[in-house]
Amino acid sequence: MAKRIFTREIREYIFSEIDRRGFVEVDEVAEIIKGLHVYDPLTAEDQWYRDKARRLMASRKDSNGVRVLFATGPASGTYINIETCRSLSDVTSVVDQLIEKRDGLNAAIAKGRRRKAELEGQTSLFRSAVDGETRRASAQ
Repeated sequence: MAKRIFTREIREYIFSEIDRRGFVEVDEVAEIIKGLHVYDPLTAEDQWYRDKARRLMASRKDSNGVRVLFATGPASGTYINIETCRSLSDVTSVVDQLIEKRDGLNAAIAKGRRRKAELEGQTSLFRSAVDGETRRASAQ
């Protein structure tokens, strides 16, 4: 597994800046990393090739446009064809990861919808419907 390009402290600094401002552009984060990071060309090159390999694997789709190659774990480096794999544990691992990603997306969607409702001035009505509360938020 490749060594991380930047430290936990750099990540925390970047996220604190995003939290402070509420938004960020990729070029700004790149500049922050560039200013804080001691560049290691060998590590960077290795990560670049690994990233390209992961993207290539993830781009493989069937005739319906549905992805068929999946990593068996977050850092495994092993990909399986979900349609032809004969390993129950590998298929289970992929399905579990997909469910986890789906649940994370659903949580992010709900958070985004709540924020959108707040910005539109519909918080009290919307929150009770989204959060599954049986009573109106205004009655709390």
